[in-house]
Amino acid sequence: MGLTVVGTGICFPSQMTFEAADAIKMADITLFNVGNHAIATDWLRSNARAFTDLYEFYAEGKNRTESYEEMVDAILTELHAGKTVVAAFYGHPGVFVGPGFEAIKRARKEGFDARMLPGVSAVDCMFADLEFDPAPYGCRMVEATDYVLMDRDYDPRTPLIIWQAGVVGDMTFNIVSGPTSQNTDLLKTRLLRDYPEDHPIISYVAATLAGMKPQTGVATVGTLETLKLNASSTCLVPPVFDHSLDAELGVPFQTQLLQSIREAQDRSATVN
Repeated sequence: MGLTVVGTGICFPSQMTFEAADAIKMADITLFNVGNHAIATDWLRSNARAFTDLYEFYAEGKNRTESYEEMVDAILTELHAGKTVVAAFYGHPGVFVGPGFEAIKRARKEGFDARMLPGVSAVDCMFADLEFDPAPYGCRMVEATDYVLMDRDYDPRTPLIIWQAGVVGDMTFNIVSGPTSQNTDLLKTRLLRDYPEDHPIISYVAATLAGMKPQTGVATVGTLETLKLNASSTCLVPPVFDHSLDAELGVPFQTQLLQSIREAQDRSATVN
């Protein structure tokens, strides 16, 4: 008896791990939210011993926080009934899945065993599809509404990833409507604090089925409104390149590093 929160990946079924699939098949009941992904939904209905589709807690114009609370209650209800429970969410269950974290938190507080298994997230797909390596310059990720709303400093020399760029300020579930021009303008105004108008920005939506291609778009910060953003859109803002070294740490470290390289080369030449 316990709770396992799993991810089904973005591109189903190829991105779901064997570990997650086994957990689903072995659980007494699986509660899942994989959006309106028909293939994923059919697989879960066919392979789970019993199931509840958490997507049904959404409703047009309904506050997402209310839906999330109902999802957590549904998960805990099954746990209280003495069942082995799996909660499955599309993508990575630890990325923008508030109900998963909250269910684990409450389950553990009540003395139940609870764990999370990883999945492939949209940003993992983006790293591959856009051939973007976050290692050389680091990377900062932020949710779009938080980026606009909060007074925080962002260094434009570090690549910036903006989650949910198409639903700035929208706290409700809207499957029909898209982003408003007013909200897009807010995002553009915030970006212009750190980037010039001609700085590039890339929109990205991962493929959800094998054989599909990701949806990408390229614009500048000044022409952000030309991108076809939606609730699934993630934006990548490349860095404003600045290769100057930090005077206090960077310069002496580089000197030390170069000296170490020269010494290694000298030792190699002596041996040879």
